[in-house]
Amino acid sequence: MLSSDDPITLAASGLVTYLVHSTLILGAVWAGVKLTRAGARTRDLAWKCALCLPLATTTAHIVWPERALARRYTVEVPMLAQVAGTPADVRRAAPRVVHAAPIARAGESAVRGVPNTIVAPSRSASERADARSIVVHRDRHDAARLAAATLRPSFATLRGLALLGAALLTCCILLVPRLRLAWLLRRRTPVTDGLLPEELAGLLPRARAERGAPRSVRLSVSDELSSPIALGILWPEIVVPRRALSELSRPLARALVAHELAHHARRDPLWTWLAHTVATLFALQPLNRVARRELVATAELLADDLAVEWTNDGVGLAQCLAEVAGWLGPRDRAVPALAMVRTKDSHGLRRRVERALERPAEGNARYFGPLALVVGGAVALAAPGLALVARAPRASAPHAAARPVAEPRALTAPRALATLERQLADTRRELARLEGASNPDVRAAAAQLAARAERLGAVAEDLRAVLADQPNTLGVDDAGSELSFLGATR
Repeated sequence: MLSSDDPITLAASGLVTYLVHSTLILGAVWAGVKLTRAGARTRDLAWKCALCLPLATTTAHIVWPERALARRYTVEVPMLAQVAGTPADVRRAAPRVVHAAPIARAGESAVRGVPNTIVAPSRSASERADARSIVVHRDRHDAARLAAATLRPSFATLRGLALLGAALLTCCILLVPRLRLAWLLRRRTPVTDGLLPEELAGLLPRARAERGAPRSVRLSVSDELSSPIALGILWPEIVVPRRALSELSRPLARALVAHELAHHARRDPLWTWLAHTVATLFALQPLNRVARRELVATAELLADDLAVEWTNDGVGLAQCLAEVAGWLGPRDRAVPALAMVRTKDSHGLRRRVERALERPAEGNARYFGPLALVVGGAVALAAPGLALVARAPRASAPHAAARPVAEPRALTAPRALATLERQLADTRRELARLEGASNPDVRAAAAQLAARAERLGAVAEDLRAVLADQPNTLGVDDAGSELSFLGATR
């Protein structure tokens, strides 16, 4: 199968592959019909195969891509972003700093339950208030950002809504013509007496024996129609205008019934519905509409041929076509069904009348079936395919607030003692330089340095005592604790 786990990507790959295969097959059929001037039977079979073969070859490429002889092109597309997350994904926790209760001397106590740990002294009340305000502001900002991300529709949601809208639009395009026809024929009534039912009963056994026509065909009359139509796939029916019951002679009535019955014997309602569905689902392929139009035209010609064959009266069919064409008015709208005579089709009507009078002989098109299978197999094996592969987006640099916190750097007791001793030596040298000064500001600075020297000496003595009792290395669980610890000694 095509390399894709996403059904949307798989459907897009199948659609593009279908466009390639259908262009090759439908284009070849169109060119062949135009260049060779094939007969109606050959054209009918060719267009039917052209509608079905691309579906079969595309399915073969999707299910068995390894059996294709042609190269299967792979196109990378950006991976569809999905907005999904939890509050933990939005909120980034800052490094935790444990603050002990106020103690007599900094470093005198350790966190309870965590041995050999130096703890930063607790902050003042103003510092704790500032920290709480920062945390509250950050929580409010993260909550607002989380609410915005939650309320904003994700790309997957938008994609699902777009697909749902496309599916509804396609269903409307497929169903609206059928609903319009059902509404137009809602008041039709069955016909059981008269020339038309008699001719239908006389032609139906031969049509069933020779062409496999349905066992029963319903005959109805409607005041809304201007031309007879054949409709129904499971329940075949012939609907005629009201004028057909009173204005047609027996030969013309026989030709009318034979023509519409030939449509059902050939399963033309099914093929026209299939052509309409394919042209709607694959609207990006304009050749599908050409195929649908050609199928309707050849269906009328071949139904005329069967009607002449069953009635052996080409003149009666020509007169019936001319009579029904006179019923059409300039304001009559086309109905979505196989009408015997369509509006604005004078060229096709003239050709059909000439064909009914001349009764040209056509060659047998049975050889075209095996040829179509060969062509379809060749296209399935040799025509290129397309596979869409999802490509992950480029990794962007993470935001500063979202970067992972570095591992804490260990602060051992010997290092802390050495740092304290250096600070104590620097403080004493600065104090010796300021001694004997007469300036009051200098004497105040000297008093602060003396107090600092006393604190540094006390902390150094405590660390020496700890090292003497526990010679193991003491670690700090946070890199910021070292700065807090050293700052407390200033």
